[in-house]
Formats: sequence, structure tokens, C-alpha cells
Amino acid sequence: MSNWTLIPECEWLETEAQVIEAGAYLANCERKLVSFDTETTGLDIARDYPLMFSLSDGVRRFAGMWDPWAHHYAINDWVLRNKSLAKVLSDAKFDMHMAANRGVLLEGEIRDTVVMDWLGDENRWSHGLKDTALDHCGIKMRSFTDVFPMLKKKKGRPDDTPGDAIRRKISTPEGFAEAKEYAGLDAFATVKVHDFLVDRLSNDFIREGYSFWQYFQDWECDFTRVLWNMERRGFMICTGHLKAQIPALVNAEFKYLGDLAKMLGQPINPNSPKQLQDLFFTKLQYKPTKWTDGGKSGIKQPSTDAEVLEQFARDGCPYSRMILDCRGVVKTRSTYIETPLSLVDHEQRLHTKLLQQGTVTGRLSSREPNLQNLPRPDNDAYHIREAFVSPPGKALLVFDYEQLEMRIMAHFSQDPKMIKAITDGLDLHCYTVSLMYGVSYDEVVASVKKKKRGEELNDRDKLLIGYRQAAKATGFGLIYGIGPAKLAVNLTEELKRTVDVQEAIGMIKNYFRVFQGVKSFIEGTHARCRENEFVQTIIGRKRRLPEINAKGGRQDDDDVNASGIAAMARRQSVNSIIQGTAADIAKAAMIRCEFDEELKTLGCMMLLQIHDELIFEIEENSELIELARKRIKDIMEHPFPGYDLSVPLPTDYSVTYTWAGAK
Repeated sequence: MSNWTLIPECEWLETEAQVIEAGAYLANCERKLVSFDTETTGLDIARDYPLMFSLSDGVRRFAGMWDPWAHHYAINDWVLRNKSLAKVLSDAKFDMHMAANRGVLLEGEIRDTVVMDWLGDENRWSHGLKDTALDHCGIKMRSFTDVFPMLKKKKGRPDDTPGDAIRRKISTPEGFAEAKEYAGLDAFATVKVHDFLVDRLSNDFIREGYSFWQYFQDWECDFTRVLWNMERRGFMICTGHLKAQIPALVNAEFKYLGDLAKMLGQPINPNSPKQLQDLFFTKLQYKPTKWTDGGKSGIKQPSTDAEVLEQFARDGCPYSRMILDCRGVVKTRSTYIETPLSLVDHEQRLHTKLLQQGTVTGRLSSREPNLQNLPRPDNDAYHIREAFVSPPGKALLVFDYEQLEMRIMAHFSQDPKMIKAITDGLDLHCYTVSLMYGVSYDEVVASVKKKKRGEELNDRDKLLIGYRQAAKATGFGLIYGIGPAKLAVNLTEELKRTVDVQEAIGMIKNYFRVFQGVKSFIEGTHARCRENEFVQTIIGRKRRLPEINAKGGRQDDDDVNASGIAAMARRQSVNSIIQGTAADIAKAAMIRCEFDEELKTLGCMMLLQIHDELIFEIEENSELIELARKRIKDIMEHPFPGYDLSVPLPTDYSVTYTWAGAK
């Protein structure tokens, strides 16, 4: 367990006198901060609730049963709702939800040690309390299941919930003593991790005189509150629509399985690595292109993951395509139908978890369910987004940045041709075609418009549209940091013909010939990253890439032919700046929208952020909608007060009653 000689004894709160003394001490503690943690019935942010709580200022530590003491004025009013006390938590939004589920709100500055640790090292394998407490502070903590064993399902009895395990543990004097020490350590350890990270962030600087600790307080503390508010509101779901998709998905799965069995002469489980290895590497004699890590046995096996099967499908293997499609149907049913149906609350709202530290670039991710990969309406046979609706009497305002990444590239590269095209309102990809292939810009635009109108295309139209698809794929490929091999795959899919690596390399070089500023920016980014081993976004967040100086791989003066770990890090350096800055822009806009007094007065609530899209809920009133539209548009297009990018950041919007109705 922990070294208890260095950790103060847990003061268990059993009497009102003890609660009042603890509350008075924490409310007036010298440091003006208090850590808070809960032990709960489970992990569902909409349904579960706390059974125990713990508090600490890093000097003393307290713990108690939630009922009745968390509601006592000495804890609730003096401490948790005390705005002058900063609240320090690990995975802050979770404990805030748990407290709110019992009617207790945390007020004051919110400091999440998970986000602090991510800001200090986004590449670290885990930012959780037990790992950071051990690594940063030498505090060894026990796992929940070690202290609260959870019984497995038996006949007539379901699996234990965390709440079952806690209640059983505290039912004996010995178990209660062990539970008390476990619960009482979390808040104390959180303060110690916080103190370590404050020191680390205070000594790491974004620019002279401005540390990462100052950045954390200026940006991330508010953003935690913003995301908690959004999670708390949830998104209304039409459960009937989701349930209506299940029969079609089940039928599609059985059809794929039946067709595969007919083709192979026997049934096959698409999720069985052993059966797939036997099919592809024994019967079909494919050569392995990737190996597993060996797992517990250490024995590496030929991989049959999605990347491998996609390659087999591109090579013309009908089985791999059907297996991938079958897996896709199963994933759609599980992730986007069954999971939302299991998580929707009594008000028919879905509360996805938005991960502030979920990606190394700073882009938001989500889980339970993951809405980032929700299929777009034009590529979804099961119409999932139609289930995301506004309540009666309300409407959805959906805003989307237009070509945000390309505009960020123009800003950083200062490429005169790219900036001119954007500021003149040209279609950038059509303009790129005109420069790369020496054709008329107006002619390319005319062909694209014909396709959008559904008119018959001649060979020239098809050629120009293909050029545009190739130019677009190349530009975004450079932003996303993909190499020539991956670009060749993307171009093959876009153009519906085989594009080899050499042709992809030629596309990159041709793109660089046209946009020399982009080439200079990319090469300059590589050079600076080699020197510093990190890059920074527009507001200074770091992406650490020490691998850029790794040895090995194939080197090339212009980086196009380079390979290996260092080459991957070079490509990630550019992507990290562009994607990280897109995250900064969205974050700045979201914070301003959430705390904007005008939008509050209009009753406009932010529900969700997906990539470059923000979704709001507002009363179905044309006057209110128009006022909110203007205000949101102004904030999103000018996210940093007093500072604008070199190119405009236009947004498009829709007023709709279902997410699928957004443009």
C-alpha cells in the first residue's frame, strides 16, 4: 500500500461536530484549494451517484459517507460551493457529475490533474491518478477491485456493480477500516500530484514571461467547466428511430455471414483472428504484412486487423471486403444503436463523455458513445443522425467552419497564392487544379457545378473533377501528415483507379511547385522540430516529438521519399500544428459562446462539438434564432479577441430539428 508514515491519518467524519470542524478548517485553509473525490455506484455519468467522499488540502485528509454529510452546510456551502476555494480533482468532470446527481454543485476554479498531466506531457501513457501519484510523488495506491472485489455473475445473481462491492465491503468492521483508508487517500494524492504538476508547468514556458501553468488557468480550467456543462445537458435522442434500424442491421449481418459461408464452403467468424489467419495465410496463401505484438504468450501472429484487410480488399480479395463490411454493420449496431439506447436518460437525452485530453493534438474526442466517428448522412444507410433531435418547441443551430485546416495552413505558410485564393472567395481546390494542370479555373468550377446539379458529365468534366479530387486529397494529405504510400491509397479510392507511390510522390512535388510557401513552411517546421523536438500551436500548446531525431529509415533531402520513425515524426509535426490550432480555435470559440451573456439571455445552449462543428439548442423563435446566429457567427469567425488569422474563418450554419438536416 502507501507509505503511511508520510501520509496523514484519514480523519473519518462520523459526527456533526467533526463535519463542522473539517468544513471550517478547509474553508479557511491557507492554500485556498481543496481536493475532492468520490466512490460511486458505477461510472454512468447520468445514472450513478456517490456513496463516499474525500477532501484534502494536502495537509489533512478527511473522508465520510455521502449521506448525510456531503449535504451538510459545513461541507456543501462552506467548501464545495465556496467560490474562493479552487477545486482540485482527478478526472474532474466525472466527480462533478456524481456530486450533481445528488444535488451538490462544485463552484470555483476547477483544476483537473488529468488535464494538467496531459498538458505537461501529451505523450505520456496514462494521466490517471494512480499512475501519476506513483510516478510523480511515489505514492503507491491500490486498485478499486483490490479493495472492493466485485463478484462475477452466478445463477440468479448478476455481476456486481461498484456500488454492490462498496456496500459489501463496509458491512464489516475490518472492511470498513480498509475502505476508509482507500477513499481517504484519493483526495490527498490528488493534491500532491497537483502540486508536482504546478511546479512542472510553472517552469515550462510558452513564451517569455508566460508559463504553461498560466496557460492552464487561462484556458483549460474554463474549458473543463464548458465540457461539463455540455455533457450535463446531453442531446435528445429519438429512441424509436434507433430501434427501427436494428432489424435491417441484423439482417445485413446474417446476409454477410451467409454469403461468406457459401463462398468459403463453411461458416466463419469475422472476429476470430485464428479463423481469419487460417483463411488468408493457410488457404489463400497471402503473405503476412503485419504481425501482432504477441500478447501474454509473446508469440507473434500474422495480423488480420482492419488495415491488413483493407489492403487485401484493395488487392481484389472479395472475402476481406465482405468481412470488413460485416464488421462495419456490427459496429454500427453496437456503437451507434445499442450503446446510445442503453445510456439515454429518463428525459431521452444522451450524455456522451467529451475528453479534453483524449488526443495528442488537443482535438476533442468522445466516448460512451463515440460520436466523433458517427457516419455523415450522405454515407449512412441507417440514418443515425436523424435520431439526434431538438425537443418540442426547440430547434438546433448547427455551425460548421469552412475548410478550417486549409485556412490554417494558409495562415502559417503565408503562401501568397493560397491566401489570395481564400481571401478572393475562390474554390481553393479548383484554383489548385488550374495552377497544377494549367487549365481554366472557371472551367473546373463549371464541371464541379454540373456534378452537384446531377447533370450528365462528359469526359472533360470527369477529367477535371478527377483533378480536383486529386488536388484536394494531396493538400489534405500534407496537412494530415500522411506519406506517399498512404496518399497513393487515398488517391486510388478517390479516383477509382490504381495510383502507385511514384505518382503520389509526383503529386506532392507538383503541389509544392504551385504552393512554394507551403513547401517552405513544412520544411521550416521540420527543421525547427529537429532542433527543439517539439512544435507549438497558435496559442502555444506543445506537441513533443523527440522521435524526429531517431536514426534509421530512408532519408531524402526533400522528405518526400523519407521513411521510418523520424519521417513519421516530421509529418506529425506539421499535422500537430494544423490540427492543434484547429483545436485552439474551436476551444476559444466554445469558451466564449458558453459564457457569453447575450447567448445566455437568448437561452441558447451548446450541446456538442464534433470536429469543426458546433451544435446549439434554442427556442423555436425566428427572432431569437437570428440574434443567436449573428452572435455565434461573430464569435466563431473571430475566436481570439484582438487577433485574427491572415485569412477569414467563415462559418456555415443550419437551422434544423434533426442533426441529419444540417448542411
